Amino acid sequence: MTARRVHRTGLDLRHAVLIAFVADTLSITVMELLNKAVLVAIPGALDTNLSTANFGLSLAGPLAVAFVVSFPVNRCLIAWSRGHAVVPGHHYP
Repeated sequence: MTARRVHRTGLDLRHAVLIAFVADTLSITVMELLNKAVLVAIPGALDTNLSTANFGLSLAGPLAVAFVVSFPVNRCLIAWSRGHAVVPGHHYP
């Protein structure tokens, strides 16, 4: 979806896909990998049900850790003028 919107602004397809890939994929990949790694590392997190407090903690904990680590990744992308810093400039001509 991002590449299509960027392409509509007049950017060639190759560069639109590259911008979308950098903007979305790197950040999401880092966050998801860390989220799953922490979730697997918490004992019993995969066996919880809605009635236990561990259920909420097993969702919020890994997400918080993943956010803390992916935040600097997004800051680097912005500092390098890549990723989410570039995409909004191409959404509207």
